[in-house]
Amino acid sequence: MRNLALLILFFVYNVPMQAQKGDYAKGFIVSNQGDTSQGLIEWKKNFKCNEPIYFKGNSTDLPSPINLKEVSSFYNSESKKQLVVVKVKVKWEYVDPIELNVINNDSISTAFLPLKPLHLGDSLSLLSYHDKTDFFFLVHGDYIEQLVREYEFLTDHERLVHSNRILPAYKSYDTWKVQLYNYYNFNSDKKMYNLSLDATFDEYNLTKLVSRMDRYLCYPKIK
Repeated sequence: MRNLALLILFFVYNVPMQAQKGDYAKGFIVSNQGDTSQGLIEWKKNFKCNEPIYFKGNSTDLPSPINLKEVSSFYNSESKKQLVVVKVKVKWEYVDPIELNVINNDSISTAFLPLKPLHLGDSLSLLSYHDKTDFFFLVHGDYIEQLVREYEFLTDHERLVHSNRILPAYKSYDTWKVQLYNYYNFNSDKKMYNLSLDATFDEYNLTKLVSRMDRYLCYPKIK
């Protein structure tokens, strides 16, 4: 696995707004070897893991598609948006919000994903990837794991017992909370324990919870 400490570099210096060149904007790409190429870059708004980044050295060059496997991160100077590329094992299971059905049940694969930093900390970092739904990844040192909700379909007996009620065809489990307990002792901190109980599996709540976990792990005396 690549050194994640390098992969989640966050460019905090102020980059001035630049005029777009067509669909391209000024930015740069960092290769797996740590080399930086500055120029014009473009990627789709809903960027998928099987799509390339397009790069031009200047406005007159023809665009070159670059495979995600070849880069560690890339940055759009105009939108100030950074994505980092990580090879990670992904569980693609999610719930269709309309049909209330489990999609991609037990579907697991390893892929190079363009991940958006939500919180970059000294001890814990949180990254996300959006497809049909949001997928979240926790980073600790060089280790990365997906935070997951798990689903179990109702048995025939359970369906029969609840046949007169409108229920989803599954039961859900907040496995992600158990995963976070491996990094923080919530039982020793009432405020954090209550925060973990109230937290839901979404970008806002996860970012809030993980950022506080990271802060208190690094600076326990400030609690």
